[in-house]
Amino acid sequence: MNLGLWHICAIVVLAEWTGTSMFTSAALVARQFTIRPRRSRPPLSPDCFIDKDMLLVDDQNPGPTIRANKGDTIQIKWNNESPSEGVSIHFHGLIMKDQPYADGTGTVSTCVVGPMQTFYQTFVADNAGTHYWHGHTSLDRMDGLQGAIIIDDPEDPEEQALQGLYDGERVIFLQDWYHRSGPGIRTGLDSEPFIWLGDAQSFLINGGGRYGGCLSDPSNPLCDPDGCSVKNYLASVQVEAGKTYLFRVINAAALVAVNFAIAGHSMTIVRVEGTYVDPLPVESLDVNVAQRYDVLVTMDQPPDTSYWISTVVRHRGGVQGHAYLQYDNAEPPNDEDPLPVHFEQDDMVEGPLLDALLVSKNVASLPNSDILALEATRSIVFVGTQTRYAPDNLLRWASNNVSNAFSATPLLTMAYEAVNAEGALPWPDTEIDSTLVVPDSPPLTWHYTNTLQDEGVSIYHDQHGVAIFKFVLGNVVDIVLQNARALNGAAELHAWHLHGHAMWVIGQGMGSFDPENDPQFFNLENPLLRDTISVWPLGWTAVRFLADNVGAWPFHCAMAPHAVMGMGFNVITSPHAHVCQINREEIEDSAPPEPELPASDGLPAEPTEPATASPADIDTEPPEPDPPTTVPDPDIEIEPIPDGILGLDTTTIPLAVAEETPEPTALADIDTESPEPDPQTMVPEPDIDIEPMPDETMGLDITTIPAIVAEETVLPTEEDQTEVPTMVEPETETPATDLPTMPEIALPMLELQPVTELPEVNMETEEAAQATLPILVLKTDEPEPPAQPETELPILTLKTEVPLEDDDDVTTEDLPIVDIETEFPLESDAVTEMPEEEAAIFDVGGMPNMTLLEDDLTMDPNSTFAANETETETDRAIEESSSKHGRSNMWLLGFTTSLIVCGAVHFAV
Repeated sequence: MNLGLWHICAIVVLAEWTGTSMFTSAALVARQFTIRPRRSRPPLSPDCFIDKDMLLVDDQNPGPTIRANKGDTIQIKWNNESPSEGVSIHFHGLIMKDQPYADGTGTVSTCVVGPMQTFYQTFVADNAGTHYWHGHTSLDRMDGLQGAIIIDDPEDPEEQALQGLYDGERVIFLQDWYHRSGPGIRTGLDSEPFIWLGDAQSFLINGGGRYGGCLSDPSNPLCDPDGCSVKNYLASVQVEAGKTYLFRVINAAALVAVNFAIAGHSMTIVRVEGTYVDPLPVESLDVNVAQRYDVLVTMDQPPDTSYWISTVVRHRGGVQGHAYLQYDNAEPPNDEDPLPVHFEQDDMVEGPLLDALLVSKNVASLPNSDILALEATRSIVFVGTQTRYAPDNLLRWASNNVSNAFSATPLLTMAYEAVNAEGALPWPDTEIDSTLVVPDSPPLTWHYTNTLQDEGVSIYHDQHGVAIFKFVLGNVVDIVLQNARALNGAAELHAWHLHGHAMWVIGQGMGSFDPENDPQFFNLENPLLRDTISVWPLGWTAVRFLADNVGAWPFHCAMAPHAVMGMGFNVITSPHAHVCQINREEIEDSAPPEPELPASDGLPAEPTEPATASPADIDTEPPEPDPPTTVPDPDIEIEPIPDGILGLDTTTIPLAVAEETPEPTALADIDTESPEPDPQTMVPEPDIDIEPMPDETMGLDITTIPAIVAEETVLPTEEDQTEVPTMVEPETETPATDLPTMPEIALPMLELQPVTELPEVNMETEEAAQATLPILVLKTDEPEPPAQPETELPILTLKTEVPLEDDDDVTTEDLPIVDIETEFPLESDAVTEMPEEEAAIFDVGGMPNMTLLEDDLTMDPNSTFAANETETETDRAIEESSSKHGRSNMWLLGFTTSLIVCGAVHFAV
């Protein structure tokens, strides 16, 4: 009987092997992109300013759009040709179920990819919707390293019905644009005295904008000498009269939420971050950082003109963004033409009302909807506060008094090695060295609408490190995110994003969360399911999610400056269950050939000078989905992934209408200039008094603040605050005993291949000495990690086009399987030397130099990928096969499924 079962297994495996899949018809979408540093000289300048450092993909801003179907395998080859910047690429909104290494979060799921290196990311597109990809190392996305990724689901009845409602699609990509570079801004944030980045100089829509400084002074030598005309610098969205379009609106800004509107046109929201919602008509749309909305727009206005599209910043200062809707090639609009009507900058009604009116459609059909009927197994309340790190007085953000930092070794690796170490306690009691466990409730409660200083709470913290929450697979988790005032008294709007999951937004409110009374008003019937939520100024938001995705996943403020200042933590779920080894040595010599990796949008793979183009020339129609890649083009040579380089991807709302509608404002009446910051601006003296704002004022009056621009923008007053009950930390999670094993996941492959100012700023300062305030600290008894024994290691040289000083006869073909370490310096000859200047830049990104260590053709039994020592030869064979044949991801899914099914049947019999 067993013999017969294995005969059936052989037939199934053979079908998968030959491409006649019995389980899937998904395609392989293969692309290759090149990341290069650029100066904003025309035609690359997006806003008429010509002296900005950029980091672009294929010389495009925004970068190329990636499009695929749900279930497709996406394989991307990234060539990092920056000589100084390490990068990692995150696919924001993609769940990456059972693919933790593909998340692309440097220092968490993957290593940061060094300068002049090539790396692959391979993953299955597992959830449909409008998403976007962006750099996830330091502030690199602020320099242009981002673009859209659209995942369709042709088999979804909801999508089929939606497609019958429109005639075409347009992507609307929104960006705030700073003339200082990301590394320069990061340096100011990490300095004492603190240097805030201030307001952006421009706001871009589909890569186009006009800098006010150039409009007011065209003779400025740092502006395009040919002028800043609408045609040259603003993007047009081409439409036809009478047709309806689906606009995919993506707020890819680094700091600001905006209100988006189109003059003369209303919108209907139909989908939010992949979740279909009850259709909701709106005149304008609040879009927080990293949020995405799909809206239907009908071209029902006279077609002989064009119409302004604009954005205004919400809850802080900032410039407007402009583009135009162009009917049937009509002339662009004039500056005197009316602009759309927007919410007030500090309006605190319309935004939260939109959140309340957005409800999921067909809730029962959505993933994990059953948890809405369950009690949470873990309830967490955390307060996001601005504090100062006691040892060096740096201004940071913290969650329950723990400020997040970044590690050298990817956190996912650290967690896996810790839970599999000899003598380790069972999860979730496992201790992970160099991490800080965030408490489930704030160690001290106060009136969160007041400042720490007013409440007599210390402004200091001393818990600064890799912040984590530990969950067991299957936990139902409720988290309340409580907003609080910054140290300067301002109330901020935040946008929180959870990697690897979508969250049910079950409650929101203003003031301090009441754990006794507020939960009874939670919406557990039809809440919105999304991955990026708003936490409104002086308010709170409650979410529920299922911890069903094994791995390490960041949960952080999506506003990039806040994230790098520590506003976030990491969710780790059952890391010991994330790899299931399967014996695949039989396929070593029979894998299909590696597919062709076409360059994006027809661009050649080799560097070329960019063709002259302007934002007005940008085709906003999304490209057709990439066809399945089958046979590689014999004329395109793709270098194989070097032997021994393992996965890890180790490269790394109806609208409430105001009673009085404001008159439309002409563009010419708006002061669009946002002056360049003064590099000589210093921190105000401690005796400078900042006058408090009137009660009715929502914004921050910066006229009373000498020589600085306030970072925060909203100062609503709250009177007669009630005492907040002290929250009790839930009982400790009990260890899991029987955990389901996870199916094998496709691990992305890495190829390491070397190839050849301070503007006017906003500063924050607090008096450092607050001796009368008790210092609030969290203590930790974690032991110091044991010292690593010194090992005699051979020198390993990477393949390079530049002559090396030593051992230049060693090539990638000679390399054994290697283990990638990121701690440095190692007292060993195996360290790949890096100049001090490059090391410093790496350190800015939170990632030191990577060193490759020879491992004598065996895998460390404690490493991420070794289940036991006896599998090393098989794994080596698999890696050799994968390095020769990059197309294994397609049929390997089916092959793996076949083995699992057959094995299960066999053992059941």
